[in-house]
Amino acid sequence: MNTIEGRITSADLGFFGSKEMKYGYITLVTNDEQQMHLKVDAYGSYETLQIGDVVEVEYAPLENTKILVARTIHKIDELHTQPGRVAHAST
Repeated sequence: MNTIEGRITSADLGFFGSKEMKYGYITLVTNDEQQMHLKVDAYGSYETLQIGDVVEVEYAPLENTKILVARTIHKIDELHTQPGRVAHAST
C-alpha cells in the first residue's frame, strides 16, 4: 500500500445501489504540483471527498492495471510531505 498527501482538486462521483455507495474518481495535487487520479469505490473508507480538502490517501493499483484505487482517505489540516517526495509505505 502506498500513501500520498494532497489537495482534492476535482471529484467525479456517483451513487450506486440501495445504500447509495459513492464511486467514481478524485484528483489530488501534491505540494510539488504532481497530479494523481484515484478511483473511489465501496471498498474504501473516506473521511471526506470534498474539493479543496487536504487529505492523506492510502492507495493501491487495481489488479494488473494502471488504475490507482483509494483505500482510505483521511482529512488533514495541511500538507506535511516535502515537495518532490511521495510517501510510500509497505504492508
